Amino acid sequence: METKVKKPILITVAILVILLIVTFLSNPTMADFSNWLKQEISKNEEAADTEMAFATMFMDTIVNNFTTRKDYKFFSIYTMNIDSEEGVVLGILNSFIKLGSTSN
Repeated sequence: METKVKKPILITVAILVILLIVTFLSNPTMADFSNWLKQEISKNEEAADTEMAFATMFMDTIVNNFTTRKDYKFFSIYTMNIDSEEGVVLGILNSFIKLGSTSN
């Protein structure tokens, strides 16, 4: 009877370990964030083509100067501060989720 109780616990622990390894290995980098941001800007239909070309051309510089990354090893929080506006994005499993933005 003891082995029946241990087996579900071992399976649960194994799944959790695998999940932690996958999230650790797929924690997005600052370069991944920059590429994602380029895609988000290009989706914006209101922006003129010249604005999008300019923004994507200098995106790495913009991201490096106006973005902070808090690396929690399994996920990252990116905070952008541009002109009194702040945007917060969660990076996990090579994906990005907008958490919110504020205007100061």
